[in-house]
Amino acid sequence: MTATSTILPGTRSSESMIENPKIKISADRVCALAGDLIATCRTLCLATALDNGPWAAPVYYVTGPSGFCFFSSPDSRHIKEALAANRAAGSIYAESDSWENLRGLQMAGTVAAVGAGARAAAILAAYLVRFPFVKNMAGVAGRMRPADFFKRFHVKLYMFRPESVLYMDNRIAFGFRQPVSLKDLLP
Repeated sequence: MTATSTILPGTRSSESMIENPKIKISADRVCALAGDLIATCRTLCLATALDNGPWAAPVYYVTGPSGFCFFSSPDSRHIKEALAANRAAGSIYAESDSWENLRGLQMAGTVAAVGAGARAAAILAAYLVRFPFVKNMAGVAGRMRPADFFKRFHVKLYMFRPESVLYMDNRIAFGFRQPVSLKDLLP
């Protein structure tokens, strides 16, 4: 079988990778690749499931010390289900036009609300830096307090806290997946 995938430096030829998808690369290298993905991507796809079936919702995120922070309506289906089930899944992935370059994070964990205190203010400040168009939507020139932001957009702040994280990268080998530690990925 011949492959045309992009091969990362320090890995084997594409043909031997297709035959042996359990290639090991260093944990530091996998963490670096996963960290780059988190830094360059902007959307977390949050998945939930209850009696009415599975559901997925994309949310813009910023990273916090223990997870991925995002704003959402407390009445949205994904929030109601994530809180009711106390379980959620998430994925972050790079856009690609070919399966050979498909890479992403596959995660399972929980979602929790974050209060409107100092922690929320720091997260909101980071969010507005990463997504400056939100400030324009709000018509705000200066700093915005979390309570004002919540009221203006009818949202609350939530954090997806992954308990398990897998980094997958077809550039290394078709079906390559390796667990990564969240504490090594987030600030």
